[in-house]
Amino acid sequence: WVDRKRGWMVLDYDELHPAVFRSAIVTTAGSATFFVLGLAKLVPGTRRIADQVNPAPPLFPAERPEQVWEFIRTYMDGTPDALPPIDPMPPLQDARADHARMDRLLLQDMVDEHHRLKPGVFNKIYTWFWGGVSYWTERCALWVQRTAPRPEYPPELREAMQWEGENPYRTRAPTAEEQQAWTGRLPHLRRRWLAAAAFSTLIYGSMFLIMTVGAWLESGS
Repeated sequence: WVDRKRGWMVLDYDELHPAVFRSAIVTTAGSATFFVLGLAKLVPGTRRIADQVNPAPPLFPAERPEQVWEFIRTYMDGTPDALPPIDPMPPLQDARADHARMDRLLLQDMVDEHHRLKPGVFNKIYTWFWGGVSYWTERCALWVQRTAPRPEYPPELREAMQWEGENPYRTRAPTAEEQQAWTGRLPHLRRRWLAAAAFSTLIYGSMFLIMTVGAWLESGS
């Protein structure tokens, strides 16, 4: 799915060339670098891109897009047994699983399968930084994902996503902690993200209060 104007884009897998593009995001809160996997169809006889699809969101570090491409290549050219088990993801439509989804989408390899933050100073700093800067932004994004209309899959894609019998692709069974996290009942996950929510509220609440008091003082002077 590209956008409303162009709709679904279909490209021939055998004609695509993978490439990883670096993308920088700069805001008033700081900057970050992400890497995007692009599958490009080139203009014949040149290195110019005629069409391109991005099968995954921007990722970090640079090895992540390469891993996604390796997964796609194995899926297309190999057998189900050659693929690693798929990690279970928290349900999208259940708001109780928002914190668990934020763990998997934002922190990724920094948390283990029990939703515990792995040891390391960088992991703690990164968690508190992004928790303070983007907690409410991420919660809003998850709300939009739950409520926004979704385009229907084209018939060809729906047919390609089906198979006869049981699913041949292995999925790792969720841990007991993951199942608790998906219903919002995992204590250490709740404490970590509620602390991040309070920190984020303090940051933006203080900024709003300072601007409000400043404007009030200026108007009264």
